[in-house]
Amino acid sequence: MTTGLLLAVICPVAILWPEVSFSLFLCAGAFKSDPSLAALAEMVDPTLFLFAATIAGIIIQVIRKKLVVTTPSRQLLVPYYIFVLVMITSLLYTPAPIYGQEKSLRFLVLASFVLFVPGILFTRQKAISRFLITFVLFSLVFSLLTIISNMGDSSLTYISGLEGSNYLALGRIAGTGMLICLFFHVMPSSRWIVAITGLSACMVLLMGVLVSGGRAPSIGLLLSILIVSLIMLFFQRGSVAVRQIKQKILLINALMIAGGAGLLYLYTDNLERIFNRLEILYTYGGGGPVSARLAMISSAIEAILSFPTIFIGLGIGGFSVHYSGMDVMRGTYPHNILLEAAVELGIFALIAIIAWLFYSLRAIFRMPEKECFYKMTFLALLFFEFFNAMISGDLNDNRLLFFGIGTVLGFKKLEMT
Repeated sequence: MTTGLLLAVICPVAILWPEVSFSLFLCAGAFKSDPSLAALAEMVDPTLFLFAATIAGIIIQVIRKKLVVTTPSRQLLVPYYIFVLVMITSLLYTPAPIYGQEKSLRFLVLASFVLFVPGILFTRQKAISRFLITFVLFSLVFSLLTIISNMGDSSLTYISGLEGSNYLALGRIAGTGMLICLFFHVMPSSRWIVAITGLSACMVLLMGVLVSGGRAPSIGLLLSILIVSLIMLFFQRGSVAVRQIKQKILLINALMIAGGAGLLYLYTDNLERIFNRLEILYTYGGGGPVSARLAMISSAIEAILSFPTIFIGLGIGGFSVHYSGMDVMRGTYPHNILLEAAVELGIFALIAIIAWLFYSLRAIFRMPEKECFYKMTFLALLFFEFFNAMISGDLNDNRLLFFGIGTVLGFKKLEMT
């Protein structure tokens, strides 16, 4: 089943359950180059289409009194006001007005959307569960189509060249789907059939991450699972239920290691092509050779340490002119979200992002024992998205990180209900 057919089936449902269209919105980076969506893409960008569908669904649910729009938490709102104020002010002095205006508009519309919508949608456990299940299912579909197309079935060519712009999006979405499946569906399950099915899905999603050829999603996924497992094993104290979770973590990690080894054995020929692609990407892809990436980081740090850049930044989009001398719609960026914020917007924007991360981690570790599976899921997702944001993508490419922050800081409403 193609993505176009899937959208045709799900869009009416998405109006009734906006969390479904919101899930698709976050996945849009992986399927927007699907040839079956070419006709739709000529009329409207799939990202904007799903953006509008989610808003329409929210409005309908508010009218039906199924949703109530409330004020976001101060931990989310205050850093946002600081960040946006600095960003808009910087448009007055940025050397890159073309890139700066485009970048600002995308943040104010798309990134802001994923920051605040979770606090509106996820006020009931059913809503967040429906969202997470939808995300896993679609990431599974994307991964399966990509795996099949890269194992020789040309009739199901899903992604036009893994060196294309959406290879990182596929890796991030498959990785996010795997973490949700592992920590939110497999871990809480007390039924072996559900656990085995979930672990099988995790293996498919892991293969999807590897097939994508992205370095950051592959490394970030493994580190996320390792770090969350270690935190739960050595730093989480609690009741008998928590001790049972620790036993399950050990067992599931052992099964996943065995499953990964099985993939290596069964698909040696295909994985050899994948590892060759990883080597190529390490040398040439993902924004240029490694030496060029290091040069960008060095240039950003040098600019940050100068006066007055450390306080006010170069201006939104200004790093593109500083580093490459170009002001285009999608300019150059340091491939590190903290350096990008600091070099373009100054120390106050950097503090705003750090504040979001600090408040998110604090909220996760303050979750009660009964929310243990939410704690594991959110912690894994936050680390995974932050790791990706530190080595790839620009401010707006890292919308999944802002989604994680918005979800964690809006989670209090779910607890109160």
